[in-house]
Amino acid sequence: MKFSATSIWIGDLDLGWRRHVTTDPKLFRPAEVDSLRGDAAKARRVLGWQPKVTFRELARMMTDADLHLARRERLLAEAEGLDLEPTVYSI
Repeated sequence: MKFSATSIWIGDLDLGWRRHVTTDPKLFRPAEVDSLRGDAAKARRVLGWQPKVTFRELARMMTDADLHLARRERLLAEAEGLDLEPTVYSI
C-alpha cells in the first residue's frame, strides 16, 4: 500500500486536494529531491528499535498540530481585529 502525507491529510479531512493544494515552482529548492525514502531495517536489526507510531498516525499528529496552530492564529487575529486572508501552502 502506498501512502503520502498529502493523500492522508486530504483523505482524513475529506477534501478534494486539487481545490486546496497548489505548487509554486519559485519555492522549490535548487537541489529538491523528488523522493525521499528510508529503511529502518538496520535500526531494528542492530538496535532492536521499533517505531511507537505508524506512518498514518504520524501524519495525523502532524495534521492535527497544524490545524491547532491555524485555529489559534485565527483566534488571536480575530481578537486583535485583524482580517486574515487564507493561507496557501505549497507542496
